[in-house]
Parts: sequence; structure tokens; C-alpha cells
Amino acid sequence: VRPGLVEDRHTLEGLAAAAVLGAIVGALKVLNRNRPVFAMPLPVVSATLVSALVFLAADRGLGVQPIQLLIPPLVTFLPGGMLTMAMVELAYGDMISGTTRLVTGFVQLVFLAFGLAAGATLVGYDVERLLSATRTLAEIPWIPWLGVLLFGIGVHIHFSAPRNSLVWMLVVLFVVFAVQRHMASADEGRQRGPAAGVVGSGPLDPGEADFAAVIEAKAA
Repeated sequence: VRPGLVEDRHTLEGLAAAAVLGAIVGALKVLNRNRPVFAMPLPVVSATLVSALVFLAADRGLGVQPIQLLIPPLVTFLPGGMLTMAMVELAYGDMISGTTRLVTGFVQLVFLAFGLAAGATLVGYDVERLLSATRTLAEIPWIPWLGVLLFGIGVHIHFSAPRNSLVWMLVVLFVVFAVQRHMASADEGRQRGPAAGVVGSGPLDPGEADFAAVIEAKAA
């Protein structure tokens, strides 16, 4: 989601589309609850459905940007906690568990990519059109910060994180986002922003590994 970029009715259509697609993915997760046999194909099915709907809407001339709508509905499938714990375990020498988590996380990313490609193929969308320049959007300064707040609250609720972790989550998110925006505003800073954000978040999150483990357990 790019919450700081707004362009009159087109952005409103994009926000509405993201909300509808997110509700569809949420409904699929609810239906799949207590059905572990369908847990593995769920990311592929969800990504295929989201991709097909987004590309179909774009192909029909609706005011949506596919490259901005594909990821937000699927963000809860991204194995961020799993990959984080994998790197922590590998750094501490736990090769078996770390390698297992790392491979599992990458496989899930491959499943998501496969689903996105399958959805585009089903509707016959030319993916090369994603590389074309998108419309210039006007930035509203406070919208990105609101997006960070809503994202943090949503992740906290979705993964049933410990109640007292919300404040620290929001602090870390805001610090990382501030560092990334500062680095991105500098010359050639867009490539240094993510790395600087990670470095800046380290001293603020002493329970990062424990929280990542909680997120991974809830997601599993």
C-alpha cells in the first residue's frame, strides 16, 4: 500500500479495491480455519484470485494500478517473521532449524509469486504493461504516518500479538519509517533507506526475536 500517494477518484477506487480484496482474502482464511490440509495451497489460491481480479479490473479500464494493489491484500502471507527467525537461528549456529525456516519461507514466497503469475495468465494480462510509468500522484504529508499506524494495529490484531507489545511495535514502525523517508529524500537514498531503517530499529526492539516467534506461531 502506498498510503501517502493520493490522486482524486483513482486513489479512492484503489483503496476501495484493496479493502474488498483484503476482505476476500480474510474470508478465505476464516473458511480455511481448522483445515490444515488446505493451509499450504491457500497462499497460491489467494494470490491467484487477487491477481486475476486486479488484472481483470485493469484490463477493463477501471482506475486501479495493479502494481500497487497486488501485495496489500496478501501481506499477511508474507513470511517476514519466519525469515527473520531463520536468520537469527543461523546466526546463532542453529543450522537445522534455521535452514528449515529459511527454505519454508522462500517456498511460500515462490507460491505467492506463482499465484500472481497464474492470475495474470488466466485473464490474459500483458505483464509488461506493469513496467510502464504510472500516473504522477500528489503527496499528502500526514497520510503515510496514518498508514503506518493502521498497519501496526492491523498486524497486532491479525497475529494476536501480546497486548503490551503494541506500543513497542508502533515505536519501531514509526522510527523505521522515519529513517527510510529521510534516507529516501537524500540524493540516491532510495537504495540506502531500507538498510538504514533496519539498523535504526535494532536498539529499539529488544524482544524482536520473541515477537517474531509469536507471529510465526500464530500464522502457522
